[in-house]
Amino acid sequence: MPLSGGEQRRLTNTTRSNICPVWSPDGKQVAFVCWHQGGYRIAVMDSDGGSVHIFEKSLVSEAAISCAWSPGQRIIYERPGNRNFNLLDPQSGSEQPLVTNDSAGWMFEPRFAPDGNKVAIHWNRFLNRPGDRAGNGVWVVSLTEPSQTLAYRYSQLSSSTCLGWSPDGEWIYFTNTDSTGRQRICRASRRESIIDTVCILSLRGVSQVTMSPDCRRFVCVVQERISDLRLIEHFDPEAE
Repeated sequence: MPLSGGEQRRLTNTTRSNICPVWSPDGKQVAFVCWHQGGYRIAVMDSDGGSVHIFEKSLVSEAAISCAWSPGQRIIYERPGNRNFNLLDPQSGSEQPLVTNDSAGWMFEPRFAPDGNKVAIHWNRFLNRPGDRAGNGVWVVSLTEPSQTLAYRYSQLSSSTCLGWSPDGEWIYFTNTDSTGRQRICRASRRESIIDTVCILSLRGVSQVTMSPDCRRFVCVVQERISDLRLIEHFDPEAE
């Protein structure tokens, strides 16, 4: 659907669940997660609604169903257990893990840097021993060298979601919800210890916040409860 609204165009026509769509870097394809042969798997199709190719080996976590497509033509998705991600090459079908240690803690919400060589993730990382959460925050994992750095440490009274990078790769954007339920959109500098608040979301029931590539627009889901008022005529209060 166009950003300004208007007519919607359906891309998938299957009876199975198709969720979490993401654009390829050139906009010619769409990757998404689909239910296939008893599990969620990565699928790719042309952006005009062409044939669907399902990667049979790409088993996606049912607890954190998501995927992202990097500028370097790799698709990242969460493995079952939520302890690691796999990097999938859609051309060859080959895969490799994001980190080598599956016991370092839970990780979520991967976001590729503009150059495709780094990934920002929400990582409840164990630093010294299982149960040590001192590394809970936004981490940056390099795909070209064995480098993992903490960009922003979460406090015990907040919860956050990693949103993405600025076009120049200097800032990482994330949401931060404090103990009062107030949700902020913030950014952390990659090179300096600077944390800025971009805006405060005054809406209630906000979830699934996403960001435009230029970091100027944010899209979110807002829950709203609507109830219908109905009139029942000839009501018998003694009827069961």
